[in-house]
Amino acid sequence: MTAAPRIFEVELGDIIIFFDPRSPPDPGSGTSETPAVNRVAVVVGERHALFLSRNKFGFKTVESFPFGQVFKEEQNLVIRKSPFGAANMLIVEFFLNAQNNPNIFEAGMKALQASNLPLLIAGQLFPDPPVYRNDAEYLSAWEGLVARLLPFDVILTRDNESKLSRFIARFTHGPWSHTAIHVANGEIWESVTSGVRRVSIDVYKGRRYRVGVYRHVSAMENAVTAERAIEIASSHPFRPNSYNYAQAIRYGIKSFVGDHGHALVPNSMIYQGVYVPIALA
Repeated sequence: MTAAPRIFEVELGDIIIFFDPRSPPDPGSGTSETPAVNRVAVVVGERHALFLSRNKFGFKTVESFPFGQVFKEEQNLVIRKSPFGAANMLIVEFFLNAQNNPNIFEAGMKALQASNLPLLIAGQLFPDPPVYRNDAEYLSAWEGLVARLLPFDVILTRDNESKLSRFIARFTHGPWSHTAIHVANGEIWESVTSGVRRVSIDVYKGRRYRVGVYRHVSAMENAVTAERAIEIASSHPFRPNSYNYAQAIRYGIKSFVGDHGHALVPNSMIYQGVYVPIALA
């Protein structure tokens, strides 16, 4: 006996979890069993949702899921209602704008999973560079940035006067080329070619640099103490006396080809979808 078809209702911003028979089990999962569901789509219109897939060559693509069709009762299908209410339209706009860039779309899906609403509401993964009409406007922005710093915030930078810095940023698909960690009271720790240095964030003060402050979404409500920030930073795999050029090149190439899963390159950190933009200067 054929199961009766079913029709379901969804709203913008809802999540549809379903099975795509074209997609085999993840090779990294350690199993050959066919999963019950293997795709997650976000509803972006009255008749369709968008989801991340891969084409026959293995490249990431964004595809449309036509949920307006009728589904059979035995088909695996889960609908999760969006908890974000009035923000749903902004979330939908983010994914519509990202549908031609699978890496940004994937970052948005990770942000959605992490409930990183500020990043999605911002409308783009990387904010536009600030524009200042004079030095006074820049100084005001810089003072605001410093005032908002909390322990364990991530400081991302780019030297606008350095060809190498600009190349690294463009090569890894974003605006940033260097990472530092703020521990407390304006002191940052960073790995440079001579080793690890601990300096004031003021070393990046000046319109020569583009600076962004990001905070892990988990720290938005549960702030990290200065003591804990120092403890975590001390255990970070910085090389104390030399710069790890081999690792930098390896993961830079991964980022260039769209593999941002390692989060070991500044821009790849943001592609994880778990960092909230706090301030720019």
